[in-house]
Amino acid sequence: SGVYFDIWGNAGRLVNCMAADDSHNYSGEQTKSFIMVNAAELTKEAIMQSIHEGNYYPSQGPRIDSVTFDSNKIRIKCPKVKTVVFYSNTVWCEDRVFTGGVEEAEYKIKDTDKYVRIELIDDSGRMAWTSPVAVNNR
Repeated sequence: SGVYFDIWGNAGRLVNCMAADDSHNYSGEQTKSFIMVNAAELTKEAIMQSIHEGNYYPSQGPRIDSVTFDSNKIRIKCPKVKTVVFYSNTVWCEDRVFTGGVEEAEYKIKDTDKYVRIELIDDSGRMAWTSPVAVNNR
């Protein structure tokens, strides 16, 4: 469903990503999606506050250790995954896709970028992703 986040991002609407299972057949596809919340403490209040603030990432298994931003680049660190893809409204970029046992990747923010979001894919095809983040003050 990532294409929807790109459609919305191109229109200037940045929507936080979530992960949920929409199971109908219960043939092995259920209970695979979750959100990983970065909360100050293990309480309902702290967890709900972090979700409200967008301090989480959705996943089907891959873990994100850190995502850092500065004025001209975004860097992600994670345990080894098959692929890391940086998505934005600037479509044709050479530094968008990283493959082959990726543990760290960096994307240089383009002058034309309005937002950037990241997807990770492991060897089993499971994904983790970040919500789109506004860049270049847009």
